[in-house]
Amino acid sequence: MSLPFLPGFSFNTSLGKTNFHKPHYLDNYCGMPLEVGMWKPGIGGDKRPCFQWTSPPYSHIPKSSNCLGNSSLPRWIAFDKQVLSFDGYFQESVTEHKEGQFRIRKVKLYFFLEDDTLMVVEPRIRNTGLCQGVIVKRHRIHKPEPCSHLYYTAEDFNLGTEIDIYGRVYKICDCDSFTSSFYKNIGIILKRPVPFTSIPFEKKIMQEKDGRKKRPENVELMSSMQFFTRDPFVLRFYCYWDDRENMFGDVRQFVMNYFLSDDTIELIEVLPQNSGRDKIPWFLKRSKVPKKPETMRNVGATAKHSVLNVLGESGWTSRYLMDPLEVGRTYDDFYLDSDIRIGSSLNVYNRRIIVHSMDNFTKDYYRKKYGISTDSLKKHIDLYKQKYCHLPPYNGFGSEEDSAGNCLTLHPETLRSNDAIQFFVHDRRALDSNLLRFEACLMSSFAPDTQRKFIVLYFRTNDTFKIFEVKVNNSGYIGGTFAYRQRIPKPNQPRFKCELSRYYGKEDLYIGSVIVYSGHSFVLTMADEYALSYMERNCNEVCMCLCVCVCAW
Repeated sequence: MSLPFLPGFSFNTSLGKTNFHKPHYLDNYCGMPLEVGMWKPGIGGDKRPCFQWTSPPYSHIPKSSNCLGNSSLPRWIAFDKQVLSFDGYFQESVTEHKEGQFRIRKVKLYFFLEDDTLMVVEPRIRNTGLCQGVIVKRHRIHKPEPCSHLYYTAEDFNLGTEIDIYGRVYKICDCDSFTSSFYKNIGIILKRPVPFTSIPFEKKIMQEKDGRKKRPENVELMSSMQFFTRDPFVLRFYCYWDDRENMFGDVRQFVMNYFLSDDTIELIEVLPQNSGRDKIPWFLKRSKVPKKPETMRNVGATAKHSVLNVLGESGWTSRYLMDPLEVGRTYDDFYLDSDIRIGSSLNVYNRRIIVHSMDNFTKDYYRKKYGISTDSLKKHIDLYKQKYCHLPPYNGFGSEEDSAGNCLTLHPETLRSNDAIQFFVHDRRALDSNLLRFEACLMSSFAPDTQRKFIVLYFRTNDTFKIFEVKVNNSGYIGGTFAYRQRIPKPNQPRFKCELSRYYGKEDLYIGSVIVYSGHSFVLTMADEYALSYMERNCNEVCMCLCVCVCAW
């Protein structure tokens, strides 16, 4: 029985309350009004009427079904880099098109088990005219109405089902072997694969691709055989051009590449520093070089085939015929690999190029094919004396590599280093941290310092160190971080030098080695189990003394 709504019979539930703020529910994102406070409470922190907050559920997958077989690990480690891959398609409507009123487009759906995110990718096909690639970026996707408060989970995917993603329906047809075995392990039975429907648009692309005009039948077979058998092989020669007889001439150095696939030659000029010349990609682009260059010929004079017009002027665009007799064709004598030797002179369009050396592959090629042992030509003039670039002393601004990069080129360029590659190769993967820990003691003539214990951490991602001091009661030392994470330079290096500093690396870490940091010498006395097992697994990356110490340990 409810009390009448009269003065004295109603109760004020907000009596004594001081917080009446209203949470932020609506927002404008990229010009679109969105509701962002779906899970937020009501005014003043009270419960919203007719609303019960529940966290969005994740996939109900036992953690023991992962590849690690350990159910105590968190989800983002247990299912790290495990992705379910599905093959499907969606139907796109096309208006006023002769091929039909719709188009079938194949896609791949990737479901990431670590965080229940989904990504949709359409494989790229050349010459389709469509914007292909990533259709839906990786994120958690809501289900359509009336279940828009829920997200897609692994239980929602099966062969033959349809997934509605932002108004577009994707039909799942097949999956890979890992996905099928994964569902089998968790007790979900997948249906039979569904065949793809006919795709007239893809058939049209394949017909156009297969229906292209093929090469003429009278193409030289020997050149094709030479191309397929010698395509990846290139002979490299080092040569020079002495142009000092002309005004402002100079001795210029070149690298000549001879391509065995089609007997073509290219010349690349090697410019010394501060030469005053503009750097161009090629001094001579890849082409056949005639031994006796003549004046420029008309267009088509050097073509391989002669074309006959059999219908006269009225049908000059309708039908042609190849001339089997090749009347009027000119034959030129081009440079071949048998014409090039060390010390030989090549007439490259009235420029006298002298070959003085070649690489090891070219030497082996001439020794096996022609039985010639080649030696470098002794030059009577010092043409290519290597000049060492002395760097100015490091001024303390930025890193040493960055300061050195400003001295190598006139326009500062970004340094090309292997730091990014090293980071991705040696980054943390699940339980493999690539972090080596060593116990060290301090070498000192002061007796109390010899009793201090330290932990040296070595990070493989960027070759940095971090040193901790073990806290000991009543020792007089605070303990904790002794040196922040940084690269440690090796000792006995001049403070102001003209070369880059040398730093400690993985080859300097073994039991008994000494690490010098800011005048303090640390002796590595012990390593943890992970460091020892890491050294045993990667014995090819460390020195021999390290392997001996590991085996002795």
